[in-house]
Parts: sequence; structure tokens; C-alpha cells
Amino acid sequence: MAEKNIGTVVQIIGAVLDIRFAADSLPNLKNAIEIDNNGQRLVVEVAQHIGDDIVRCIAMGATDGLVRGTKAVDTGKSITVPVGKETLGRIFNLLGEPVDNLPAPETEERWEIHRDPPS
Repeated sequence: MAEKNIGTVVQIIGAVLDIRFAADSLPNLKNAIEIDNNGQRLVVEVAQHIGDDIVRCIAMGATDGLVRGTKAVDTGKSITVPVGKETLGRIFNLLGEPVDNLPAPETEERWEIHRDPPS
């Protein structure tokens, strides 16, 4: 099993976070990064490499209570959402979580949100 790429939150300005990673392991643009924010899973997306081994990220949820020094784990891929017949007629947020007060569908596949459109 590959070692996880772990960074540290160095700045929080509302929904914008700066996270420092090791010099040789900066995450790619559009990668999803997961942060444990006091027991709540916060997903952020890499928007920019700003230098000094820091990436600027946009939070996909509330950053209330998040503090500098919190560990952040690079997932190595973009945000994914469930796809398939089970999702038809359902309402999801950007992270693929249902927001229609029904349980999450059991799907075989999850696709990245940053991919080429279907032909």
C-alpha cells in the first residue's frame, strides 16, 4: 500500500485554504484533499500552486473551527460522484452526497467530476 501524501494547513481565509506539502509531493491541480475538521470530513480542491511547497485550495464545505496545523490528506484524484441507474431522479451535492433526505444509493461506479464530457 502506498504511503499517503499528508500536508499541513498553514492559512485559512473563509473558504480558501493554503496547505503545505513536502517539496517533492505537491498534489496535482483539481485533486481532492480530505481534512478531519473536529470529526467532520471536509473536502477541499487544489486550485493553484502558489510556491514555497504550498497549494491554494477551495473548501467544499464550512471551515468553521478549522485551525492552522491541521493535517490534510491528498486523495490523489479529483472529487468523485456516484453514477448509474440508481442515481436517476436523485439530488446530490458536489461531493456526490444525497441531499433529498433518502439514503445514499449503492452504485458500482463513481466518476471524477473533472473529466471529458460524453460524446
